Amino acid sequence: MIKKQFILQAAKYGVVGVLNTLVTFVVIWFLMRIVFGVTGDIKASDTAIWVSNLIGFVAGLVNSFLLNRRWTFKSDKNWKTDAFKFFGAFVVCYIPQLVLVWALNRYAHIPTIQIDSTTLNASMICQVTGMVFFTAMNFLINKYYTFK
Repeated sequence: MIKKQFILQAAKYGVVGVLNTLVTFVVIWFLMRIVFGVTGDIKASDTAIWVSNLIGFVAGLVNSFLLNRRWTFKSDKNWKTDAFKFFGAFVVCYIPQLVLVWALNRYAHIPTIQIDSTTLNASMICQVTGMVFFTAMNFLINKYYTFK
């Protein structure tokens, strides 16, 4: 049976995850749309994918560390040790996520989605898919390793 503490931590991690997702997505969207000019049916370049993804995830990483350490897992360990483990967990989750996003963007045939006046092109759908993959994997590593 799943313990109450696990469910509570998973719920808090989910709330933090929503905030991180918003931070990450807004940064990625801004970079891809405004900086790299990826709009409509334009497929993002590898540079746009890699740079936008990295900067977006680092922004989410900082937010995630601060909120999860203090609120979700209530760690009272040395913050430098937690930060080192948290960064290691990030790398372990980030690399396969980035490869997934790149491969989907490069090889998958994903249609553009139009929601009212908002267009979600294939490149952004790939980014969102990677974010979901990363979040699930990262929760488990942080729960059982970083903030154990």
